[in-house]
Amino acid sequence: MSTFADGSYSSAFQHGPLIKWVDPTYRCTFYRRTMHVHKDDYAPQAIGTTLDTGIYLFEETEPRSLAGGVLEWDRLYCTIPPDREEPEGYTHEYQWYFGPDDGGPIVIWAQYKTTSWLRYSYVYNADPLSITIHRPKKWVARGNVIRQVGTANPLPDGRFLVEDTKVTRFRGDIWEVCGRYVKPLSITDYTPT
Repeated sequence: MSTFADGSYSSAFQHGPLIKWVDPTYRCTFYRRTMHVHKDDYAPQAIGTTLDTGIYLFEETEPRSLAGGVLEWDRLYCTIPPDREEPEGYTHEYQWYFGPDDGGPIVIWAQYKTTSWLRYSYVYNADPLSITIHRPKKWVARGNVIRQVGTANPLPDGRFLVEDTKVTRFRGDIWEVCGRYVKPLSITDYTPT
């Protein structure tokens, strides 16, 4: 970065301190750099440009005109948030499968109030269509044929995905992937809601 030493403002440079703060919900760090450059030399930086390792540009504000043809604007950066979980009350339709030995095949659906966990993970990806959407495993019956469909494996503690994961933009090219998980339920523990 150049400075005003040559008096031209021909290259963008940081004006004032780098402002840093931590978001208490996402537990990631945000940065703001106020920039100056002459209006004839202004060019926005590409989203995703790194300020430092793991710190990504996600937005540039509209330039503001200052005296002498100088523009001022902010570049906003952030780190990728760590994974997190949030518990939430939920009524889930659990499934049980009874095979031919049980007089089946049959798939039973039963609603049960339980705690679910929303699991958030974050990825940097310029192409969001390449992010995998996981689908919960479910038993599907068609005539006398029952099979399981879905792509999501259970977590190490046994909790399993109950809704398709959702991908939403967090900031710039950082994407939030959210899935809802519940604990397995023994049919002997079931009490209808």
